[in-house]
Amino acid sequence: MDATPEITLTTDKQGVLVSLVIKPRSRANAILGIRARALSVSVTAAPIEGAANAAVLEVLAEALRLPKSRLSLAQGHKSRQKVVRIADITLEDVRSRLSALTLPQKA
Repeated sequence: MDATPEITLTTDKQGVLVSLVIKPRSRANAILGIRARALSVSVTAAPIEGAANAAVLEVLAEALRLPKSRLSLAQGHKSRQKVVRIADITLEDVRSRLSALTLPQKA
């Protein structure tokens, strides 16, 4: 299943922007699927002092097989809705990597 048409992806001068919905304090760190045109990510970390934000970047970097140093939080530092910037990558490459995850769709 090609998941990327359902996920909001945009570009800026610094890279590709991916919309996320975060579930902090979850049982496991995982990519859950697609929810409201965003990638749904669960993390075990609590949203305290940036712990959940750091965990989100780690989970996403591992899932996309990218160094964590190429990912940064562009928006949503204190929100469950976030936008992550992935540097030094093309939009097509991000789509391909997301498609390889075979994500279930969520309402």
